[in-house]
Amino acid sequence: MLIASTAFILGILSAFYWPEPSLLVSLFAFIASVYLFSKRCLSNYFIVLMILIGFLWGGNYLNDYYHHLLPLELEGKDLSIKARIAEIPVKRHKGWRLIVDVKNSQPIANIKSLQLNWYDDAVSPKVGEVWLFTVRLKRPHGYANPGGFDHEKWMLSRNLHGRGYIRHADRLYSPLGLNIRQRLWDSLQSYPGDAGSLVAALVLGEKHGLSYAQRQLFIDSGTAHLFAISGLHIGMLAGVFYFLAKALVFILLHATFLPRFLSIAIYRRTPLKVYLACSWLGCTAYSILAGLSLSTQRALIMLSVAYLACALGKRMLSIQSFTIALVLILLVQPAAVLGAGLFLSFLAVAWIAYILHVLPAYLPKAKKVFLIQLLLPVLLWPILQYYFGSSATLGAVANMVLIPLVSVVLLPLCLFASLLEILMPTSNVWTLSFIDEIYRGILSFLEAFNAATWASPISWQLSIEQVVLLQLLMLIVLWPRGTAKYLKMMMAILVIIALIPAKQVLEKGDFKLAVIDVGQGLSVLLQTQNHSLLFDTGPEFPSGFNTVQAAVLPYLKNQHINKIDKLILSHGDKDHLGGLAHLIESIDIYSVISGEPERVFTSLNAKQCHRGSSWQWDGVNFDMLWPISKLPGHTKIRPTHNNRSCVLRISSANQSVLLTGDIEKAVEEWLVDNSASLQSDILLAPHHGSNSSSSTNFIQAVNPDWVIFSAGYRSRFGHPHAKVLQRYRDASVNKAATSDCGMLEYSKSRLSCFRRHAQRRWQLKKHIK
Repeated sequence: MLIASTAFILGILSAFYWPEPSLLVSLFAFIASVYLFSKRCLSNYFIVLMILIGFLWGGNYLNDYYHHLLPLELEGKDLSIKARIAEIPVKRHKGWRLIVDVKNSQPIANIKSLQLNWYDDAVSPKVGEVWLFTVRLKRPHGYANPGGFDHEKWMLSRNLHGRGYIRHADRLYSPLGLNIRQRLWDSLQSYPGDAGSLVAALVLGEKHGLSYAQRQLFIDSGTAHLFAISGLHIGMLAGVFYFLAKALVFILLHATFLPRFLSIAIYRRTPLKVYLACSWLGCTAYSILAGLSLSTQRALIMLSVAYLACALGKRMLSIQSFTIALVLILLVQPAAVLGAGLFLSFLAVAWIAYILHVLPAYLPKAKKVFLIQLLLPVLLWPILQYYFGSSATLGAVANMVLIPLVSVVLLPLCLFASLLEILMPTSNVWTLSFIDEIYRGILSFLEAFNAATWASPISWQLSIEQVVLLQLLMLIVLWPRGTAKYLKMMMAILVIIALIPAKQVLEKGDFKLAVIDVGQGLSVLLQTQNHSLLFDTGPEFPSGFNTVQAAVLPYLKNQHINKIDKLILSHGDKDHLGGLAHLIESIDIYSVISGEPERVFTSLNAKQCHRGSSWQWDGVNFDMLWPISKLPGHTKIRPTHNNRSCVLRISSANQSVLLTGDIEKAVEEWLVDNSASLQSDILLAPHHGSNSSSSTNFIQAVNPDWVIFSAGYRSRFGHPHAKVLQRYRDASVNKAATSDCGMLEYSKSRLSCFRRHAQRRWQLKKHIK
């Protein structure tokens, strides 16, 4: 059973992650070990068959997802859909974000689920309502950078087939009674303070009521998992319902109003099974109230398998129960292998079982619980680093304080407040006020905890191979007594040696250029042997979302860069210096220059970039070609923000790049007339490929091998413009775009495309025409 389950799991992983090298090694090692240690040849064929079944099961899910994607020909066109609102609408800075189930569409499309933005504050959509929407959609697309959040992967895991915005809407049907989740959410939001939002987060799983700053406090302290309705919540409630059932049975057995034969009958029905059944029913009811999110479903399946094993007289944390639960989850949610939640949940359970196994049996339960809480954050640190790029230095300390407080005090109070809110809302004020006071105390504790220098998050991007090696090292350290010490030491040394990263070192005179995928904006990282330069930081949006946090900082962590020697902000537009405040807080910046220093934070003391300035790093030359200090008389150059952009040429003996910001044709003409040499191997297209730039004379003067467009997928500005593409085509220049490739990297005269290099099955290929 164990081998067959493992084979099925590897098969599903293969369907989603093929051809990842680490997966291929795992498959080979597994099949080889079965072949070497199995006594029967027949089992080898059975294992291969189970791998194939798992691969087909995962592949079928992927094929079904692709089948229901928005057709390419309908992108950007008006589409009429009849849809039901499937989840509690999320209030945004302007309007709403909805998840809807599509009933039918005109023109006909096979789409089932969509994520929609509705830029209208006057409406108040509710779960269960059916609307007729006129929408404009595009296929799943997100930033594609090493180390960054993968939105396409997230949409696949949520089975969302497109996203877009609502242009017009008519309500067709509204349920007679509001959905209980929606009713509870609306009622809780009417209370002052944070108690209502906290109850909604812990009971309903709706975290968007909490402010960004509050959520970040929990993330930085390593306690954000407290808001994910998963194993912690379900496990705590399972214990509560179990003891309630036990108390009820005890009362019934000693009740005088029950006939003696009935008391005996209850006792003979094996009370343990009654306790487990009552506990399971209570947890199932709570899971439905919480919306049966993916993490909740996983926790309920794990609880069901553990309870079934216990009822049959088996060990709840046995390896058989563990693998059966995982197989059941993957049968229901094949795409669960794409998220961190599945691996974190099962890894946590596996480590708990292992710790209990290696700890001496005579230790008191309280000490065992203490050791588990102390060790678990440390043992889960590698996988947290792999998925999120950072983790709390002393997350164990914060967890040791908050896990008992939340699970024993706050969560029961929130459940009680929810019940009161449904049955007797007028009597709930005092309960919510008490919850609010406790929550304020938690926030104060986290603010003080995160303010300490020793509690700063660790920023270190790990590979999957390093995660496996670190887990192996931790397994060796916790190995039971009796193992030869010298053997443990040798194994540990070998693993540590294997963990040392093979850092890519640039030779003197070489540089590496990365055009980071920031959508409709610009951010470029250039590295020499000992220095790094960041040219622009990408856009920021009114909601507060910015590409510094979403793309730039994750990529810097991926490259193990902890300082920026020079930050160049080409000019002051929001699509070029968005998220600057977060960059300042997160990394050391030694020097800042800009075409519009007056539009940059005064704390940065930005200097004006100007023609004629130059410097050299590690044999690489940097020459500023624009702007000039004063425009000449009778010039055609308009004094716009775009035309004040810094223009930088980077060159070495073997390669050269021209970064142009958002300059327009008049500046291009001036550069052609007044520059000794503009020729560059790589040209970053001025103004994202707008028709106001990339004149024919400029293209001929630069004579690039490649032009790179940093533009958003299906940008509303229409970048790159069709006429611009034609001009580059006429000049026989190769074209590449972040909207098509994701991040583009240029090194040693070679240009690589991240999407094609990564070969992720869920990332759909897009192409420039």
